[in-house]
Amino acid sequence: MLIHKLTIFIVILFLSACTTLEPTRTGSDISTNAPKEINWKESKQMIEKKTFKPRPSTGWIWVSLIGLVLLTTGLGLMIKYGLSSPFLITILLTVLIGSAFLLLASFFPTMRYEIEGSRLILRYGPLLRYTIELGQIKSIRSRDLEISFVSSFRFPGLAIFAVPYPEVGTIKMCATAASHGILLIETASDKYGLTPADEQQFVAELRSRMRQ
Repeated sequence: MLIHKLTIFIVILFLSACTTLEPTRTGSDISTNAPKEINWKESKQMIEKKTFKPRPSTGWIWVSLIGLVLLTTGLGLMIKYGLSSPFLITILLTVLIGSAFLLLASFFPTMRYEIEGSRLILRYGPLLRYTIELGQIKSIRSRDLEISFVSSFRFPGLAIFAVPYPEVGTIKMCATAASHGILLIETASDKYGLTPADEQQFVAELRSRMRQ
C-alpha cells in the first residue's frame, strides 16, 4: 500500500515538473509566428512568369557540322597515328573542341527568355544565364548590327556569350541571329542582344512590367 502511494506521488511530482519547465509563449513569439499580410498584387507579380521562345533558325546545324568535322578529324588522326603520335595534344584538343560544339548544339532548343516579376532572364541551357533587372533598363530597340572579324561565338543563326560589334561595343548575346533584327536591351552597365519570335508581344509585356 505504501509503495503504491509513493509511486503515485512520484508520478505527480514528475508531471508538475514537466508543466513548470514547458516554455510559455510570449506576445512577441505569437506575433512572430503570425502570418504576415501579403500584398496580393505584388505577390502575383512575383509569382507570374512568362516565357518567350526565340525566332527559329538553323544555327544549330552550323554548330553541329563544325563539331562533327572536328570530332571525326580528331578521331581519324587518333586511329591513324595512335596515342604515340607527336601531335597527340593537337588531336585531343580537336576531339574535345568538336565534342564541345556538339554539346552546344544540343542545348539549342533550350534557348528562351523569361519575364518573372521584376527580372528578365535570358537562358541557353545550363551554359548561359543573363539576369536583367527591369528597373535598370535604359532603352529597348530593334536594329541590325555590323559584324566584326574579332573572334567570338557567332555563327549564321546563333550568337551567344559576349560578342564585339564595331558600332555598339560588346553585347551579351542570346540570340538566333548574329546581326539582323537584334532586339538590343541596354542597361547602365551592359548591352544584351536577343531575338524573340513574337517581338511585339515580348516588348509590350516587358514595358508593362517596367511600369509596375
